[in-house]
Formats: sequence, C-alpha cells, structure tokens
Amino acid sequence: MKLMKYFMLLVAAAGFMSACESDLEKIQTLPEDKVVAPVLHSLAVSEVDITSDTTSSKFVVEWDAADFGESILFTTDILLSCNDAEVAIVTGLDKNVTSYEIVYSAIKSLASKGVNEGGLGIAADTATDVKLRLSSKVGSTGTVLYSDYATFKLKYAN
Repeated sequence: MKLMKYFMLLVAAAGFMSACESDLEKIQTLPEDKVVAPVLHSLAVSEVDITSDTTSSKFVVEWDAADFGESILFTTDILLSCNDAEVAIVTGLDKNVTSYEIVYSAIKSLASKGVNEGGLGIAADTATDVKLRLSSKVGSTGTVLYSDYATFKLKYAN
C-alpha cells in the first residue's frame, strides 16, 4: 500500500513537471531575421572635457530597446571604443532600462587605463574621438545585437 502511494506521488510529480515544461516552450526568441538591435539616440554631448571641475558632470545616453520577442529577458551594455580597444562602461542593464547617466569620472577612469589593463589607453590632454554603442543579448551566450555608433570628442586632464 505504501509503495502504491509513492508510485502515485511520482506519477503526479512527473505530470506536473511536464505541464511546466510546455509553458516554458511557449517563450521563444524571434527568428534571427526578425530580432531588432537597440537603437541609440543622438548623444546630448559632442565633446567631453574632463577637468578637476567637471569629474562629477554627466550626460544621458538614451535608446530604443532591442527586441528579441515577447517576454524575452535580455540585458544591455554601454560600450566605449577607441582605435582597436572596446570596453564596457556599464553592463547588465535590464531590458526595461532605456536611458542611463554616465559620469565623467567613469569615462576618465576607462580612458586613462592602458588597453592591457582593460581601458582605452587614451593619452591625457589629447582630444580623441571616442565611439559609444550599445550591445544587447539574451543570457551570457546568446546572440549579441549592436546599435550604431555615436562619436564624441574626449579630452581629460591628468
């Protein structure tokens, strides 16, 4: 009798688990030709001049979110690049976030670090073109979608 009870519990649990799996299967990303990359809006700045007086200044980056399909969770990163180096200034933004304030001190930190240290390797007191773009992806191994670049001049004092 006891064995029959355990068997019935096992059958019920298997039925419950299979019902859950069918709900999960309904959530699917769009076909590759239908996904939409994030769209970066024009930047509020064209020049960023970082001095001791402006390190706490900031500007807003705004965008239209990527579209991987209804109910698909994804994250967005904000990337800066110069020459052959590209680094993330912000990572893991929720899919519902479509704007972010970037503080000049964070830009200076990445700009002044060498490329081999995870930075952009930009020399102090030199006006340099820096590109900003967004990347959005599902999970840690999913397809990455990139926005177009926006460019601004960066100069920082040592």
